[in-house]
Amino acid sequence: MGALSAVRLLVWKDLLLELRTKEILTAMAVFALLAAVVFNFAFSPSPAQAAALLPGMLWVTLAFAATLGLSRSFVLEREQQCLEALRLFDVYVTGNPESWFVFNWALVAYAFVAAGLLNAMIFFSLSRPEMAVRSIALGLMLDFGVGFVSSRLLGYQWAVAGLVAGSVVFAVTGSIQMFQVMRRLDYYYYASV
Repeated sequence: MGALSAVRLLVWKDLLLELRTKEILTAMAVFALLAAVVFNFAFSPSPAQAAALLPGMLWVTLAFAATLGLSRSFVLEREQQCLEALRLFDVYVTGNPESWFVFNWALVAYAFVAAGLLNAMIFFSLSRPEMAVRSIALGLMLDFGVGFVSSRLLGYQWAVAGLVAGSVVFAVTGSIQMFQVMRRLDYYYYASV
């Protein structure tokens, strides 16, 4: 049995368990509903402000609901000693050390990509696609350049250095432009309408 088959079996087991109990999904839905109510009372936005606050409230709610679901999933795994059973599994799930190295650094890079995409989404909602395209283009150029050079000089696993560098540049340039937009938010908001 290969590593992909093992992962497929684990995902199938988790999906079946959740479909039977519906514990995690119910807890996440109740949390999302409560967060929406709390945000509504905390900000009490007008209809115009609600449109500006909605993306941020949505992302905060989704992030915390996902954290709640993930932590509950790990509690179930610990209670049923599934993590101990994985150690006895006949497949070395983590793979070789290079795969583990690439996975960890890619995980860091995708966190920066998420921050950059959030900035890009706000730029597009304010009808400023050139700001989003500029930060995406800089990140991609750096990703391809650093990734290609490092994979040729150091080894294929070092291509993840390009992903990390490109995603950091994508998030940082987008954030710098976002600070400029936030200084004159009323102008950008009314210009986008």
